[in-house]
Amino acid sequence: MIQASMRVFLISLLFASFSFADKPLGHRIVEHEGAQYHIYEVPSHQLKLRWKNPKGQPFRTFAFLQSQLQQEGKRPLLLMNAGIFEPQGIPSGLHLENKKTLLPLNPRKGHGNFYLKPNGVLLWNQIGAHIYSTAEHDVEHTRFIADTKEEAHFGLQSGPLLLREGKVHHAFREKSESKKYRNGVGVKDGKTLIFAINTKDSRTNLYHFSTLFRSLGCSDALFLDGDISSHTYQPTKAAHSSALAAIFVVLEESQTP
Repeated sequence: MIQASMRVFLISLLFASFSFADKPLGHRIVEHEGAQYHIYEVPSHQLKLRWKNPKGQPFRTFAFLQSQLQQEGKRPLLLMNAGIFEPQGIPSGLHLENKKTLLPLNPRKGHGNFYLKPNGVLLWNQIGAHIYSTAEHDVEHTRFIADTKEEAHFGLQSGPLLLREGKVHHAFREKSESKKYRNGVGVKDGKTLIFAINTKDSRTNLYHFSTLFRSLGCSDALFLDGDISSHTYQPTKAAHSSALAAIFVVLEESQTP
């Protein structure tokens, strides 16, 4: 009887292991306030940011970036658009890549989601990540967290902030009928990035999109973009995307330093 129980336990454990292995990045579908989302949990050391190839050409599409990664001997687990951008594929604000500031912080006023204040900055390195408002950012010295001396390896600016210290952006309304396809990113426990993007036929307003991140354990979250948002998970061939600017890349664990 004990041996039979042990066999059942081992078989259950084996299936549980297969189930976990089949879902890297903690990928799952989550329903929140009538909308559905793809959710990805990404350790900060696995996340990279790419905008241009070595010749200075913007990637713009997943397929172009995939060809570059293939040349580098790398295979992505996840590709996703990274923030709002201007015509010709130029990010609208700060772009920090491999410790190099390719575009400065954009403190200007303007129209559209990017300029809906407070907007925000996402910074990360090998050991953690942080989101805060553009107004809080140290313009002269890009740092990982304002009260530390650790440099960020990557960073971007987008907007609006969805959550700051657990509070929903003041301009969002719970009953808003402006329901669109959206993606965003939050930080959980200072070291895990939570990405969310609507499933194909699902739409949401910004208020419920913000509370989604709060329900997932994030106190800070940043809007990335709307209807042009794209992602591909575990791609095995060239993936379709909208014309983008900066792109998040999540690499396999063995390919990260």
